[in-house]
Amino acid sequence: MRRLRLTVVSSPVLARYRAFWLASSRELASPDPARSIVETVSVRSAARRVGRVDRPFAGAVNGFALGSASVPELTSGATGISQVDPRLVIPG
Repeated sequence: MRRLRLTVVSSPVLARYRAFWLASSRELASPDPARSIVETVSVRSAARRVGRVDRPFAGAVNGFALGSASVPELTSGATGISQVDPRLVIPG
């Protein structure tokens, strides 16, 4: 039996040379919460691949904010605003 997966893309954020967004996905029949990761792409070259940060956020995330280094540093969700710890390393 094939499991159905729901993926939601949200919270687009533009930085100087990158675009970021959240990709949250979960299996429809699973009681587990959605897994949210950040995806990013260079805005200078359409030929550059999408970068994915493989470490999911702790808990359900509805949005994020970039810090001074143009990487996601804050997340917001049902439990409020949290700092991303350890910091995310964005693929080049």
